[in-house]
Amino acid sequence: MDVRQAGGAILLMFAALLAMPPPPQVGAAPALDPQQELRALRNLISKVDKEMAGVGRTAKTLDMILTDMESRFDGLIQNVTRLEQQRDELSDSCGALPAEDGVTAGVTASSATTAEGPRVKDCEELLPYGLTQSGVYTIYVDNRPVRVFCRLENGVDAWTVIQRRQDGSVNFNRSWAEYKTGFGDPGVEYWLGNEIIHQLTSSGDFYKMYVYMEDWEGGYIHIQFDEFYLESSATKYKLRLNLLRGGNTRNAMYFNTGQAFTTYDQDNGGYGADCAKRYGGGWWFYGPACVYANLNGNYVPGGQTQDGIGLVWLYWRSPVWYSAKVTEMRIMKRDENIPIRQP
Repeated sequence: MDVRQAGGAILLMFAALLAMPPPPQVGAAPALDPQQELRALRNLISKVDKEMAGVGRTAKTLDMILTDMESRFDGLIQNVTRLEQQRDELSDSCGALPAEDGVTAGVTASSATTAEGPRVKDCEELLPYGLTQSGVYTIYVDNRPVRVFCRLENGVDAWTVIQRRQDGSVNFNRSWAEYKTGFGDPGVEYWLGNEIIHQLTSSGDFYKMYVYMEDWEGGYIHIQFDEFYLESSATKYKLRLNLLRGGNTRNAMYFNTGQAFTTYDQDNGGYGADCAKRYGGGWWFYGPACVYANLNGNYVPGGQTQDGIGLVWLYWRSPVWYSAKVTEMRIMKRDENIPIRQP
């Protein structure tokens, strides 16, 4: 090899060394390619978009499921209503069954009604349909169906029963919420519900109330008030009674008017007497003595009782306390020209 060839080779080697990148420093981060960073960011955005699209599809699916459930629930309510109507028609064709105490029990209907039944506000509005037999019917309060016991008398009077006791089969020692919405079986024992009673008696019509109490020997007492209504839940369903008319007993509910309703879990008596806990049931108790009348108290078989325990009316067997066998609180529209309402 001549000198020129050797020199050329050396020059080539030196140029190659200059072209080589410097060795990486220990611990230094590798240089990032801006293009690679952009591609990575685009990939991340694409993944987020896909996940968001998946969330949207899931929300849409859940919305469809909820809509379907609401539709199924509405259909169930309609089926229950149809079954009640069919039960009414079947009961009418078979005839009403007499209860043990001689009071007609069960559901009654009439061939004069439509397939859906008459949409009436109270039992009195059943009379134009030719219904004359006491029993359980459907009325509509605030456009909601409500099952009630109707006391129909001689095709003239039609009372809507808001409270019924006859055998102690239903526990009346209930909470505020239960007394508000109502409980029990209209064909046997029940409380219609404070909110329903309020809506029924405060919707523009004027109502009277009739109280019936039967003893264990076949006797009874009764009394009528020409004005009855419940105020709203804002006042704890204060009772308004006025204008005593007729009956064979003195007014033991005189002190109850103007009182708020009380239950064992909501004492609204204003005296801290815990009347509902002491005497049972929910009622418009008055003062520290609590009981002058209480038709929602604990059911006491046999009649004889003491200290105001039971279904009591102060003046029935006074000075002895006596607990009734049967009680009914019935209401019916009255002549609106009789007096104005109490303030």
